[in-house]
Amino acid sequence: VSQINGCPTCLSIHVPGARKAGVEQRMLDLLPSWRQDSSGFFSAQQRAALYLAEALTEPQPGSGRTTAEDAVEAALTEFTAEQVAALEWAVVLINAYNRISIGSGHPPLPTRG
Repeated sequence: VSQINGCPTCLSIHVPGARKAGVEQRMLDLLPSWRQDSSGFFSAQQRAALYLAEALTEPQPGSGRTTAEDAVEAALTEFTAEQVAALEWAVVLINAYNRISIGSGHPPLPTRG
């Protein structure tokens, strides 16, 4: 979500956090191209979560593109209804944080050594 919104502060927090949590650098590098992943690098659950995050971050009603309804339906094939609700709330919250941070002009956090 922070990548879609281009939030430098949030990215400077969450990308190092993802690395620390064990997310491979290759996954972070390939994240912008998740839709073109023909190798199966991203799991079905990861693709469903990314689809949902994209649909709730960039709603395009009437465009023929991702809709929230389609994304929720896809997510429900991989997650329980409770898990989908938790994912939706996480996406909504990160979108809110991104907008506040971007609107306030927060800079990226300094790199920690």
